[in-house]
Amino acid sequence: MKFLLDLGIKEETIDSLPEANFYDLKMNEEKITEIILYLKSMGINNLDELVKEELRILYMDLENIKRAFNIPNKDEIIDLINNDIVTLEEIL
Repeated sequence: MKFLLDLGIKEETIDSLPEANFYDLKMNEEKITEIILYLKSMGINNLDELVKEELRILYMDLENIKRAFNIPNKDEIIDLINNDIVTLEEIL
């Protein structure tokens, strides 16, 4: 899971994932990289929590994620997400 390390995900976070997820993560490396880079560019900074708690978001369509963030109060939502990653699920 070197690509996750390269994206700033901590090794202990990766090690905490069930082994069953490793194959899917590796097979979707490009898509997951795009999503993580997009979320980082938006200012979301609790990516380790995202990987632990909301892993399914990394398998979503990037265009759907972008549409979800195309809202007037985007900065407020990002602050909420940074305080509680579950907020991300609510907007997606």
